[in-house]
Amino acid sequence: EDYQEKLKTLDRLITELKAGLKSPDASDEDKNKLKDEVALLVKKKQELLKERSRALEDQTTDARPEFQHGFGAVLQKFILLGEMRLFVKQNMEGLYVRTHPHTDFAWDGVVFVREGLYQGGIFKFRMLIPPTYPDACMPRVFFQSNLFHPRVHEITGELDISKYYTAWTPETDRLWHVLKYVHRMFGKIDADNAVNEGAAAVYRVSQDAFATPAQRCVKSSQNVAFSKSANSLDLQPCPKYEQIRQAMFDYLTPPKSTHLRANTSASNRQRLPSGSDAVTKAALTARTAQLVASMVQKEEPESITLKKYLRQSLGAASLTTDIRLADNECAGVVTYYEHEEGEPVRRWLHLVCDSQQLLLFTNDRENEPVLELTATNVVRCYQPESGDARSSNIFYVITPTATVKFAALSTGGLHTWLSAIVYAASLHL
Repeated sequence: EDYQEKLKTLDRLITELKAGLKSPDASDEDKNKLKDEVALLVKKKQELLKERSRALEDQTTDARPEFQHGFGAVLQKFILLGEMRLFVKQNMEGLYVRTHPHTDFAWDGVVFVREGLYQGGIFKFRMLIPPTYPDACMPRVFFQSNLFHPRVHEITGELDISKYYTAWTPETDRLWHVLKYVHRMFGKIDADNAVNEGAAAVYRVSQDAFATPAQRCVKSSQNVAFSKSANSLDLQPCPKYEQIRQAMFDYLTPPKSTHLRANTSASNRQRLPSGSDAVTKAALTARTAQLVASMVQKEEPESITLKKYLRQSLGAASLTTDIRLADNECAGVVTYYEHEEGEPVRRWLHLVCDSQQLLLFTNDRENEPVLELTATNVVRCYQPESGDARSSNIFYVITPTATVKFAALSTGGLHTWLSAIVYAASLHL
């Protein structure tokens, strides 16, 4: 609150002084003094923003936490491995989770929705585990594509579990309980005490009306599922899937005729499914392996730069004049919203893939950023679904401690920024 109050006071003083500069009664000497005062206040504001940014970054450092119950780092790792084993035992069909390759405190997951209003959805998510786990700290779940759901925050994509977990009890609560809720939330939709009141209102009025935005989210999730998002689960479409499936079906299907000739050849008799489940399973496994080997060729992914990645994924759209593009960096002018409802300002945004930093400067001549974000901390980067946001090329960058709102100067610039930030966030996954 103190930070917000200081920021508002500085904004008000800067506005008043700028208005004084436009006064026809002000002398040149007075105007020069006003300019000096404005420059001083702007500098103070930048220092305040930098201080705030450092404070937020400090909250996500990997400093060794102090545990209420004295759990050491090794024991804590075994506890998290045990949590993963408990999840595997639940056998939640359609939900897959893995530990992040670079930290034990993030689990990346995907849920395949097979029925209901979200049928066909492939929703990627990340569960952030507090560094003091298993002490009384709530895990947080962020979905990484647009999700129109009463329990999911419209902007951040964070799942609200407060209704079921008013407090986290280490003795009884488990991480798989949260994942179980993720597994069930698409079939049994809870519209009470919603965090997204708009979605809850539509669901209460008509499920048929709710199905339209839900299916838009399904298409969005399918697009994100097979692209590089801030998620270490790398899904790849199988172009030969239908051929493999049909070949397996044909192999296991007996001939239509129920009257077999006496002189049936040995090869035809072998092709008939065996009465033994074990023999049938063995034949099916061997046949599947043959089909996969003959139809799917594995290729090692090529190491590419940011520039090459953008040109391959966006084509001509990556040639926008809004953004200066280098091999592993990009920079350009964006509109920055210091507050959700605040006045937008023009700023210089610079993404450095090697250090995975997203830096915001007052202009391209400044050396000290007014805002710093680490790309590996980005849990979501997206364009909102609303018409106003689309026409204004608005996009959000979400981290566990900050929600930052930008707007690109063009549609091509928007696609370039979204792709570049997601690329930088997934470099070391």
